[in-house]
Amino acid sequence: MQFCDLGFGPGVLAQFILEEKPGWTACGVDISPECVHYAEKLMKLKGINERVQFTTGDVRNLPYADSTFDLVLAMEVLEHISDFYIKCKSLKEDSLLKNFLSVQTVILRGKLLKN
Repeated sequence: MQFCDLGFGPGVLAQFILEEKPGWTACGVDISPECVHYAEKLMKLKGINERVQFTTGDVRNLPYADSTFDLVLAMEVLEHISDFYIKCKSLKEDSLLKNFLSVQTVILRGKLLKN
C-alpha cells in the first residue's frame, strides 16, 4: 500500500502510519524546504526513511501521475490555499476528487489513486 501525504509539515502523520503499517510506503509534498528537511531527519531517526520520499512542492501542482497511490491525505492543508473553493471545484472536474471531507481533515480520493 502506498500513500501520499500532502502538506506533511513535520512528518508525524506519515511517521505514525508507517510505524503502524510496516508494509506501507509513502511520498509527501510540502511547500516548505524546512519541513522536508525536518521530516527526513525524523524518518531517519525512526528508522523508516527507506519507505518514504519527501519533496518540496505545491499541492496545486502535484508531481505524480494518476493512479499512483492507494490513499492521498491532506491534513489541514487545503483550507490554507487562497483559491481553496476553486481548487476543490477543479479537483472534482478533473476527477481527482470523488469524496471530500473537511472538518479539520481533508481526504482526497480519485484519479491519483490506484483503481
